[in-house]
Amino acid sequence: MVNTELDNFDNLKLEDQLLRSRKLMEELGIEEDIKKFVEEINEVNSLTQEEKPFNWPKTLISAVLSFVLIYLTFGFDILFSIVIMLTFLIHELGHLIIQKRYGFNNVSLVFFGPLGAFVTGYSKNNSESENFWMYIMGPLPGLLISLSILLVFRIFPQDSSTQIVGYLILFAEISLYINAFNLFPGGFLDGARIFSVCFDKYPYGSWIFKILLSAILLIYLSFDLYESISYGEVSISIVIGVSLAFLLIHFISLLNRRIPEIKRISIKFSSFLIARYREIPKEMNYDMASYICYQIENTEYNGITIDDIWDARANPPGELQRKYYVFIYLSVIFLAAFMFYYFL
Repeated sequence: MVNTELDNFDNLKLEDQLLRSRKLMEELGIEEDIKKFVEEINEVNSLTQEEKPFNWPKTLISAVLSFVLIYLTFGFDILFSIVIMLTFLIHELGHLIIQKRYGFNNVSLVFFGPLGAFVTGYSKNNSESENFWMYIMGPLPGLLISLSILLVFRIFPQDSSTQIVGYLILFAEISLYINAFNLFPGGFLDGARIFSVCFDKYPYGSWIFKILLSAILLIYLSFDLYESISYGEVSISIVIGVSLAFLLIHFISLLNRRIPEIKRISIKFSSFLIARYREIPKEMNYDMASYICYQIENTEYNGITIDDIWDARANPPGELQRKYYVFIYLSVIFLAAFMFYYFL
């Protein structure tokens, strides 16, 4: 059902929107609560954004432990374990370098054994364009390196029984599998995050599509788990089983209707911020909190909080830019499909 109250509100001038938002806060009698909340969220945000040095010990310890776990999981093969770790490292370095390039705060890299690794950081500019490049530069370098290796050996054939050549080809193939799999727009994979940037202008359609694709991914991994158990591959079964458990938890959380509502309101809020402040501010004020409250109060109640909208705010890409990102994403998927067809 169309909310005519919100339709009228969205068509008002910015100052009139703020006047109506403040009036609603007065009617609800929560002005002081909102002001106190604004102070608290800015205090938490300043602590989160405080720059800290890269935690090398944490990264190195997790890398060593991950190498040992991979070594124990995959038949005590040192070279194969190095290949897996190198694949994870190149993938995550792509994310890390882009985050550093865009000035993300508190960037860290942690390895999780056979399950992979991840890079975390906090954006200074809250830009969806930055997010797009940060996500896609995980799988893209690995795919390009795989393509280079496989092309060289296709053009200049070598004896694959030679240990170095054999492991180089193995590295290229594993890198292709892992990075191509990461492009799938489902679950918590990079492809799902890239998909969000490209298509979350349509939050409900995007949400439903990601649920369907995540369900497909769950079914696929379930069959993989069944096969590995059938063949008695205990270590592989554990790796797939743990991945499946994490994906199932993510899938259940994805079913929450709050997700598209948060995205829908955050798009409005981000546009409001850019129109008023010409950027996405790092600190909240009473007017911003009032605007969010007005949007939430005039939406069907589903447990959305001010924090949800504030955390989801981001400078959205323009229409032409969005089409450009869709083209890049589809091109990288086509590249991965071509490599599977041509080399494997």
